[in-house]
Amino acid sequence: RNCYRLMNPTLVSYMQKSYHWLLEKLKSQNMAGKVILEDFINNYCFCHANIEEMPADALYIITDKYPELVAIYKGLIDKLGLERDILYVATASSLLPLKENSVDLYIDFDSANEYALFHKGYSLEAVSRYLKPDSCAMGAFFSFDQKSPSVTELHHQYPEAWDRSYDNKHFKLYMKERWEHVAFEEIGNVIDVEVNEQASLYHIPGVVDMDVYYANKLNNLKQ
Repeated sequence: RNCYRLMNPTLVSYMQKSYHWLLEKLKSQNMAGKVILEDFINNYCFCHANIEEMPADALYIITDKYPELVAIYKGLIDKLGLERDILYVATASSLLPLKENSVDLYIDFDSANEYALFHKGYSLEAVSRYLKPDSCAMGAFFSFDQKSPSVTELHHQYPEAWDRSYDNKHFKLYMKERWEHVAFEEIGNVIDVEVNEQASLYHIPGVVDMDVYYANKLNNLKQ
């Protein structure tokens, strides 16, 4: 898929660094019998890349609005031959066939920005009803300088995109309002050295930032 093939080599190494950081956070939690949700996997699917290192006795829910995309990742994970309980869901709305307050861990690996391309908000708001009050969240957030050519190109390709898309400062404030405890760590700044190396189809070669985060104890969301 293009988002992988077009990656700057430095970004590839940062992806691996982010996987390691997030897996260490995951391994510090008791996930036996817990429910883990990853949504909006149109750009990246953390579970696919790391399922072999993730708890075998958890229930996984992987969802996106495109049935074809969900089917692709199901096929790739099935080929690994692992014994995992996984529910795959394709739905064009934010409604999932889940009980409210049933999810223990929410994985947001660029889901926040993917959601913000089509909505005025971040993906957490779409799934908050399914998260337990004592749930956790972890993920990666990519960002651009808000005056960069990449942001201009983003809104050219996605005119309906939220003006807070890829805005790291706003995302951090948002997360601190919605979680009692949240910790961010900067993975790095990727500076392209070749014109044909991109972080996404709307990334104009230049700087792209990558941060990872871990949060727990959900506050009430402002609807």
